Amino acid sequence: MSSDQNRFLLITYPRTASNLLLKILALETQPNVHMTPEGSGPHGGNGYFFMRNQMLKGKIGKTMSEWTEDERLQMTESYQSCFDDLEAYAQVASAQGKIAFVKEHAHFITEPSALENFISGALGTPQVPLTVTLPSTYGPEGTRTTGNDTIFPNEFLRTWKPTILIRHPALVFPSYYRASQAFFKSSESQLDLFMTFAWQRRLHDWYQTQSSEEPAHGSVSWPVVLDADDIIAEPGVVVRYCQIIGIDPSKLKFEWAPVSSEEKKEMNPVIGRFLSCLLDSSGIQKDKVSTNIDIGIETAKWKAEFGDVLGEKMAKWVGDAMPDYEAMRARRL
Repeated sequence: MSSDQNRFLLITYPRTASNLLLKILALETQPNVHMTPEGSGPHGGNGYFFMRNQMLKGKIGKTMSEWTEDERLQMTESYQSCFDDLEAYAQVASAQGKIAFVKEHAHFITEPSALENFISGALGTPQVPLTVTLPSTYGPEGTRTTGNDTIFPNEFLRTWKPTILIRHPALVFPSYYRASQAFFKSSESQLDLFMTFAWQRRLHDWYQTQSSEEPAHGSVSWPVVLDADDIIAEPGVVVRYCQIIGIDPSKLKFEWAPVSSEEKKEMNPVIGRFLSCLLDSSGIQKDKVSTNIDIGIETAKWKAEFGDVLGEKMAKWVGDAMPDYEAMRARRL
């Protein structure tokens, strides 16, 4: 990874307490962090550059192999447009001598043929991967090696210092299903794409191969791994993280005023649903940690809530994600 860039990429998954982390970091109060215009809202900021692309993908409503030529062009242009905005943000931060700090869900930046291959495997029709065009400052031609399943060429990813935010899948997956299904009715194959930590794990492992021969930045090895349990229960971990990325720990916020009913009425209902706990809170809720989870007991609860079939499926998703979660957690800050 390039060592001369103050670029930090927070790679997340829905319901991993990423908005809580941003609330605590209070990036909008950090004078050396470049903020996007949308970056000071109650939902956090400096992220979701690829949300427009996700919305277009949902509107098209097809897998990559089903896209028409026009739809493929739309998606390609959408990825490029989102990337251009991200690159422009990073360049302004660099020009101002400030930190670029960006949050993106891992599956938002995963290349669509990798998503399709994850579901169809060897039985599917191979798709031509999409990529984005880099400015010439990154070199003559972008490359993408094994393990990089993102839309970004290696040359771009290497300029970012990555943080992987994780949380026990028994807390994450049921919560994501409850929040998302209130607005989006996902198919079983779509749920298989989301109910996995594969995308974070692959990026984690790829970045490890990139940084293995370079000196650690801030006396840590990249990628940094944060567990939501530590964000909630161990404030010292967040203080240490501030020191690593070069922001002021004295500006951290561990208490805040709940968002008023009037403010919530003005919010996008999807954002309001996903942020409901955080919006109603006045600080960190210590009971949100994953202590003493018994998957057998949780499975019985999931069957009662979601029905036998989905309850069993939820247990399988959680079980399949545990090796990825535990491998990354073993390296947590």
